[in-house]
Amino acid sequence: MTAKARQISVDRLDERVPVPRAADEVGRLADTFNAMLDRLEAGVQAQRRLIADASHDLRTPLAVMRSELDVALAAGDLPPEAEEVLASTAEEVERMARMVDNLLALAQADQGGLELFVRPVDLRDLAEATAAKLRPLAQAKGLEMAVSGDSPVVPADRERLTQVVTNLVENAVKYTNQGVVRLATWQDGTEAGITVSDTGPGIPPHELSKVFDRFYRADTARGRVVEGSGLGLAIAQEIVHAHGGRIWAEPGTETGTRFSFALPVNAE
Repeated sequence: MTAKARQISVDRLDERVPVPRAADEVGRLADTFNAMLDRLEAGVQAQRRLIADASHDLRTPLAVMRSELDVALAAGDLPPEAEEVLASTAEEVERMARMVDNLLALAQADQGGLELFVRPVDLRDLAEATAAKLRPLAQAKGLEMAVSGDSPVVPADRERLTQVVTNLVENAVKYTNQGVVRLATWQDGTEAGITVSDTGPGIPPHELSKVFDRFYRADTARGRVVEGSGLGLAIAQEIVHAHGGRIWAEPGTETGTRFSFALPVNAE
C-alpha cells in the first residue's frame, strides 16, 4: 500500500491502493484512502473541464476583437494617438489569444490526447513565420532575432508546432535583457527540429530537468521575478510528445539556454 501510494500523482489519480482481504484497521485505511482519491479525481476532472470549456468559449470573442481591431487599424484615417492605442490593444488581444490556445491545448492533452491535423511542414518556413510574428516583442526589449538553418520537412500539425516555437521564443525573450534570440532549423538522420537559444543568464544544470514541469518557473534559476503561468514549456512538451518527438533544454555554448525539439522525419 505504501509503495502504491507513493506512485500516485496528479497524472495518475485513476489508480488506487490495494485493499487487503482482512477487515481490519489496515483494510479500512485503504478504503478511506481510495475514497479520498475518488473525490480528488472528480475534483481535478471538473477543474479540467472548466478550463477546457472556458478556453473554448473565449476563442470566439477574442477572434471577433482581433478582426474588429484589424479593420479599424486598416482604415488609415485615425489620429496618431488613437492608432497607437488600438495597435497596443491588438497586441494584448493577440497575447490573450495565445494564452487561451495554450490552455485549450493543455486541457485537450489531459482529456485523452491532442487532436493533430498532420501534413508536411517546412520547419524553416515555420521558424521564419513565427519569428516575424514575435520580432516586435523582441525589439521592444532591444533584442535581435535571427533565423538560420536548412528547410527540413516533417509530418506534423503546423498550428500545434507554431504553438511550440512561439512558447520557446517567448520564453527566450522573457529571460533575455540584451543580445540575440536565435532560431536554428536542422536535420540529423531520421530526426529534424528547431533549436531556440538565448543570451540570458541561463539555468543551472540541476534545474534543467524541471523546466518542462507544469507551473515550474525558473525565477531563482534566472535570478529575477518574471510574469508567466509556468505552463508554456509544459504545453510545448505535450505537443511534441503527441507528435512522437522529444524536447529538451541544455546550457548555451557561451551563455544563456538552448531549447530544442526533434520530430521524426518520416511518418510511421
